[in-house]
Amino acid sequence: MQIPLHKILTKMQTELDQAKQTNNEEKVKEHLVIIRTLCDLVIEEGNKIEQPQPTTPSIQQPITTAQATKLKEDDGNGDSIFDF
Repeated sequence: MQIPLHKILTKMQTELDQAKQTNNEEKVKEHLVIIRTLCDLVIEEGNKIEQPQPTTPSIQQPITTAQATKLKEDDGNGDSIFDF
């Protein structure tokens, strides 16, 4: 199971906030151990953790007349479709 990086970072931030709010040294150490474990997880997994993909819509370029391939016909005499 792959965990998105942003979820791990959010959990780290939550643990850090909880560590800041407590006055108990043992509780602070517990939160720091959790943060260390999450850091190790990210470092060890490296590229296996899902990175958020940028959502950019793909834009298709319309074919212009310069890009279009002209049809070669024996009875046509110009570039216009009205040339006979």
